[in-house]
Amino acid sequence: MFRILLIDDDNDHATLIEELLTQDDPSVEVDLCGSGRIALERLGEMADRGGVMPDLVLLDVNMPGLNGFDVLRRIKGDPRLAILPVVLLSTSRRSTDVETALRHHANSYICKSPDFDQFERTIQHLRHYWRDVVARNTMAVQP
Repeated sequence: MFRILLIDDDNDHATLIEELLTQDDPSVEVDLCGSGRIALERLGEMADRGGVMPDLVLLDVNMPGLNGFDVLRRIKGDPRLAILPVVLLSTSRRSTDVETALRHHANSYICKSPDFDQFERTIQHLRHYWRDVVARNTMAVQP
């Protein structure tokens, strides 16, 4: 199972991304969080209970309350969560946003394309890439 925590305040966007991530791949499980605060609470509870953590966190940048950069800083600043790979998704193409994401240890920053076909390809590539990375790392630590 490849577990993704998707944090996005826009339910329509989140549902679309979830559908693209799970399309033709029953091994992908997506957990949706509608705010950064809820996601951080959920991750903290998982860490405290020794629960199964997500293999990947997909994080929208533009959210009310805690924005994606705030959530990223808190994830990477928490020793229990810092190892989680975090990919930021945004419509912003500003270089300062990309620099901020990377400065705070995002594993990647992906611009949401307004062209649906391109957006679909991007999400599919993202899923394949990270699922393969996680699989390789899991095999590397097995005896």
